[in-house]
Amino acid sequence: MIVFIAILLPIILCVLYFLLRFYKYNLMPRYKNDKGLKLHEKEIDYHNSSLKESYANSKGLLKWDYDFDEHNCFRITTISNNEKVFCEHNICAIATYGVICYDNLVSDNEIDLYSTHFRNQIDWLCNNVVLLEDNKAVWYYKYPNKVFYSAVAQGFVISALLRAYQLYKDEKYLDLATGAFRFLDTSVENGGLKVINGDFKGWYEEYLELPGVLNGHIYTLLGIWDLYRVTKNTYYKDCFYDGVNAIKKNINHFNLGFFTKYSAFKLSPANNFYHFTHITQFLVLYKITGDTFFKEYAEIFDSQTRYMKHKFKNGLYLLKLYFKNKLGIK
Repeated sequence: MIVFIAILLPIILCVLYFLLRFYKYNLMPRYKNDKGLKLHEKEIDYHNSSLKESYANSKGLLKWDYDFDEHNCFRITTISNNEKVFCEHNICAIATYGVICYDNLVSDNEIDLYSTHFRNQIDWLCNNVVLLEDNKAVWYYKYPNKVFYSAVAQGFVISALLRAYQLYKDEKYLDLATGAFRFLDTSVENGGLKVINGDFKGWYEEYLELPGVLNGHIYTLLGIWDLYRVTKNTYYKDCFYDGVNAIKKNINHFNLGFFTKYSAFKLSPANNFYHFTHITQFLVLYKITGDTFFKEYAEIFDSQTRYMKHKFKNGLYLLKLYFKNKLGIK
């Protein structure tokens, strides 16, 4: 009996130690919203043609490691070959920071500082655009091992450029914004980012190698909605609602019942940053469209962060994925 206990006790302690570490480092961080998208504290106008504050508070970006290059352009830390590097061409981060600066401008917050910072981000975007045939404009991510383009970057760039257009009264910013949309609205098959067939018709791809990313698609739609608000061109409105309907049609690809997924085609649940961002994005879509579908799902997703039964299911699911990965089971 003593020998049996002597053998069994270390095993039990090792299992408990593993479970405690798993709980602390893998499960509980998923329920802390420190960097996710949040609604602004005050009421925002989602429909006026004059763009003021952005649809939600993106200042979680400023909780990441970042600095500014020699042109005072925003740089965020990225990972390359398991090492942290500053990527000067993180298009989405640059455009997002530009929008954050504009939010501060219209809120009369440190106007001189943020006016300069906003102009620096806009100048960088204008100086680093690639113009293609048919007046298409694209911005490329330039990582050490790959170069690619992304719908979410195009969407944020549109939002930033439209604010520059309204602030500086210069048509070149509107022209670049519409050029960004032309590339965005080109089908994946023709080298663009829009899905034009199948269940995901009307979807905009954040990554071509990982289709069906929810947060990226919604951010892209918000850029398109900005374009509609400024121009009143109903084609942009139609594209926005096509994208909205694509979310509704495919919602079951993203709702695990206890957490959301980052991508429709990836098994793992989203991390905390993206799950809380999904909640806020759905609330924004509700405020734009008035469609209670998005309010109801925002409430469902929020409840998944609060109830122990969901956390328990999430933990079991993560453990299952962990061991399947270790064992090489697909």
